[in-house]
Amino acid sequence: MLLLFRKVGETVYVDTPDGSEIKIVVIALYQNGVKLGIKAPENFNIYRAELLQELEQAREQAKGDFPEIEYKMPTVSPIIRKLAAKLKQKEQKNQSIEEGEEQ
Repeated sequence: MLLLFRKVGETVYVDTPDGSEIKIVVIALYQNGVKLGIKAPENFNIYRAELLQELEQAREQAKGDFPEIEYKMPTVSPIIRKLAAKLKQKEQKNQSIEEGEEQ
């Protein structure tokens, strides 16, 4: 792992195997963190570690629901994931209400 010290406004460039360039700029420093700006080609996905873990969990959960389908890593925004979770909860609630009416 390469460790660098950068000040606000300073930049780090990363060359990729395909010749593209990723630019990382230190935007601001806070007491508990740092704000980075990352500019990369559109074909690069950039994830925060905690989001990547959530996506992996969602992928594994989806595999259990539909094991015959091979899933690729989804690139879903947090808002869409929340909406999908709410929709699933609503469907489950409606299903349990329907099952109660049948009895």
